[in-house]
Amino acid sequence: MEISRPLLVPDWDERLAAVAAEYWSGRGFDVSVTEGPGLTGTRGSGVGTFFPYFFGREGAGFLDIDWRKMGAHLSMTPADPDHVRVEMSVFTFLDFNLRKTQWGPAFLRLEVAELHHVLRGGGTLEAVWKRFTAAERRASAAWMWTKGMAGRRLSEEWDDEIADLEARYLIDRST
Repeated sequence: MEISRPLLVPDWDERLAAVAAEYWSGRGFDVSVTEGPGLTGTRGSGVGTFFPYFFGREGAGFLDIDWRKMGAHLSMTPADPDHVRVEMSVFTFLDFNLRKTQWGPAFLRLEVAELHHVLRGGGTLEAVWKRFTAAERRASAAWMWTKGMAGRRLSEEWDDEIADLEARYLIDRST
């Protein structure tokens, strides 16, 4: 699965690249800053794709997916004077929830929206993540207990909220 978004960041420079690197490091990526300035990074592993579940974390149910365990590659490169392109590809060999449900792509979209909020001077979206994680857990349980008949679709409320965050933080979704 791939996600690609141009972010409106008119003042992109080494300082903002360092802020982005710190953000992605906090999200589990091993990141390095490149010329341009840009970023490259990796997160998770192929093994994490086979076993993407939380184990031993307090409060985690046995059905909770940890999207950060799945093998992923990230790049951020200046696209033009006002935009930085974020590209992320996630290894989905076994076709887990990332492809079978809409919650995995929503997780990635929310990460990129949060990054843009951070780059524009705002903080993290901690309250949004708490609500998203709770909704995702309910959907994951429904998906598992109904053998994939329920819980696959992202709720309209979450789709609208993530789209609003993307629009609010000026992500150009036209490409």
